[in-house]
Amino acid sequence: MRPRRFLFVHPEPELRAIIVHELRSAMSWTIEDCGTHRTSIAPYLADSVFITVPSKQRTLRAVLPSDAELIALEARPVDQVLRGYLPISAKLLIAVASGWRGFLEIARTVLTAAGCDAEFLLLRDTNANGWDRGLETASVVICDAVTAQLIPNRWRTIVFPLVSDASIARLKSFERFYCD
Repeated sequence: MRPRRFLFVHPEPELRAIIVHELRSAMSWTIEDCGTHRTSIAPYLADSVFITVPSKQRTLRAVLPSDAELIALEARPVDQVLRGYLPISAKLLIAVASGWRGFLEIARTVLTAAGCDAEFLLLRDTNANGWDRGLETASVVICDAVTAQLIPNRWRTIVFPLVSDASIARLKSFERFYCD
């Protein structure tokens, strides 16, 4: 049977939501997601191209049939997004907001390495009550594509896409191949 959708497989639902949101805006095929357990994947085996992150590729390959298509997404290089904003003043109040803890951890590491003073970083988990309290005082809010929908338009935001352009292009080539 021909594939008719992409399935993003990952154990963290917050990351799945971000990746699916990004891919849905770029692709014409249906994009769905599920966890890494065999029972979650089973309904999709016949008609999906499976996608995951490189660190989960081996685990996922072990539960998929040998003929299943599996693509590991490449992350967008941080410098592509932040290039226009560097160097960053150490004394700017910068907020980072996301429902995925990994996004918050990566942002803290990258921003402090780029010269931000850790005391001037507001890290907000959108899963927590009152997560947006105080964000209006920040010079900018750095967030993922899902969180960007929750941020008021009057606040300055930098939306950091996670999926690389190369991965989007590769997925589009799969769409073309199977649609022709």
